[in-house]
Amino acid sequence: MALLAPHLFVEYDEAPLGLVLLGVLVLVRLRRDPESRPLRERWRLDWLLALAVLFVLAFLAVYQTGLARICRVRVRNFYGTVRVLDLGSGSFRVRRMSHGTTNHGEQFLDPGLRRAPTTYYSPASGVGMALARLLSPGAAPRHVGIVGLGAGTLATYGRPGDRIRFYEINPLVVALARDEFTFLADCQAAVAVVPGDGRLSLEREAPQQFDVLVVDAFSGDSIPVHLLTAEAFAEYQRHLAPGGLLAVHVSNDFLDLAPIVALAARSRGLEACLIESPAIPRRAVTAASWMLLAPDARLFDDPVFRGSARRVTPPAFLRTWTDDYSNLFRSIR
Repeated sequence: MALLAPHLFVEYDEAPLGLVLLGVLVLVRLRRDPESRPLRERWRLDWLLALAVLFVLAFLAVYQTGLARICRVRVRNFYGTVRVLDLGSGSFRVRRMSHGTTNHGEQFLDPGLRRAPTTYYSPASGVGMALARLLSPGAAPRHVGIVGLGAGTLATYGRPGDRIRFYEINPLVVALARDEFTFLADCQAAVAVVPGDGRLSLEREAPQQFDVLVVDAFSGDSIPVHLLTAEAFAEYQRHLAPGGLLAVHVSNDFLDLAPIVALAARSRGLEACLIESPAIPRRAVTAASWMLLAPDARLFDDPVFRGSARRVTPPAFLRTWTDDYSNLFRSIR
């Protein structure tokens, strides 16, 4: 079913169908057993189970129907269902891409606002500060790598002459970012999108000499652990230009990932700091936590970061994650 469902259903319809099958099997088993205790009782269990299953299925059917009406697009593949929907009204109307409960980016539909960086990527966020510093007007052209495309929001920081290279594992996300959002099309920099797992793609490539490498794949409730190991950070370092900056998105409702990144930085001889920024709903800005890693701690004395960056001290019981070891339980909030 796991192999067939993505090709047969747009939503997770196999779940209610599985409940139907389970209910039918229970009822059949009860009916075929004349000695079954529920059949001799006044409130027979088979009828109660049937009503419960019908109630669950009715709820799911109503929910899925309502969801279908508000979505512009719903598509599904091996990685799950990706949705695009429009929210809000007037000049505050936005288009959002989501995957389950994970927000992959929002764009204002007002033409005058559609190039504004939103959600986790505002100028006040850690990654926004890093890119604003390196991609400031008059600065030399830069090469930026980004693991995780989403709606393509970070393309808003690109300038003429810059190069931005995205890595994205889900082909549906790539298609929707191009067809439903204009961040990539509006970008003034040269944009390339590399399909496939970000770490594996980086391992196959010659050093890219990124001035900034952004790793943005951890805001969901199921994180790709292989992107947080010491070996992964060694690969990121291999692709950084001398003095290059690594930005890791650690906003997560369930896991405290900042100490894990701090340990990985320590294992690679890098300095690390955490920058947290608040939500600004009227600007479609989400509260965000970013870890910035650099070879020299003096970078964080820059006026751009001063007052916002703080050190993270990992607790003594945490160990550096490697390709052979990780422990999610010790990172639960």
